[in-house]
Amino acid sequence: GLVCVNKRENEMVKFFILPLVIAAILFISIAELPYGFYTFMRIAVPILSIIYIFFAYVVEEKFSLMLIPNIIISVLWNPILPIYLDKESWVIIDAIAGICEIAVAFYAYHLWKAKN
Repeated sequence: GLVCVNKRENEMVKFFILPLVIAAILFISIAELPYGFYTFMRIAVPILSIIYIFFAYVVEEKFSLMLIPNIIISVLWNPILPIYLDKESWVIIDAIAGICEIAVAFYAYHLWKAKN
């Protein structure tokens, strides 16, 4: 009963809400914000993407095309070897990546509902 419900809720968080959190951060970053936010974003976005890739790959036990946006995001926003572009380019990339994350979230939600 309760353990099963909690496990299902945890799956929901990992596979549906996590991409939406990433998308929210990406969309917020389009605004003119203090530099500290972009530092936070440069750390949080790739970490959250890698967590999503890990859990999605472990659960599905196979490579899915829906992992590709998060692989690209984890590379583009990595804080170790940063990619420097102008603000206008990042706005476009942030918007595209945010839209891709929403697509990932809905795809993950669809898979989750099909299994439950």
